[in-house]
Amino acid sequence: MPCVHVGLDAGGWRTIPLDGALLRFHRDSGTNVRIDDDRFATLRQQAPRVVQFAITNRCNLACGFCSRDVAAPSDWSADDAVAWLSALATAGVLEVAFGGGEPWTFPGFDALIRRLHAETPLAVSFTTNGLWITRVSTSSSRAGVIRSLTPKRAPTAGPRPCSMNRTLALSVTSPKSDTVP
Repeated sequence: MPCVHVGLDAGGWRTIPLDGALLRFHRDSGTNVRIDDDRFATLRQQAPRVVQFAITNRCNLACGFCSRDVAAPSDWSADDAVAWLSALATAGVLEVAFGGGEPWTFPGFDALIRRLHAETPLAVSFTTNGLWITRVSTSSSRAGVIRSLTPKRAPTAGPRPCSMNRTLALSVTSPKSDTVP
């Protein structure tokens, strides 16, 4: 059976098994390369590709369409989240996508994403209502980890008490990710 690596190689790539194939994933660029070959016919995927993580239900808005119980406390600590997500990365998970309520209301969220980026091979992304985007820009991009900002429109059916008409999906990556497998 072919050797499969769960950590990052020197170029920032991870190689994980899929069912009957290999996947090469570059966390900083988001590039996925599927390699189909008879040598990999017996491989089986061992973990989900992406884990969605609702680290908190808290939010700085009160949108009528939201189903989250914003009063429900989070039992997560940053240390517990890193330990749990590190174990998932070792099992072959490639990405964590934070959501929930508003991830930026979680105490130390900026330190958490920096730590995940530094200590694990996981690609990190999060969905935010965008009101704290100045905080994202000033605290994380200085460290060189915020690379892209993709505005996405939320459904526009009727007025919303929160007056939001967009959410933002952000990817946390290194500033140097122009390598090819």
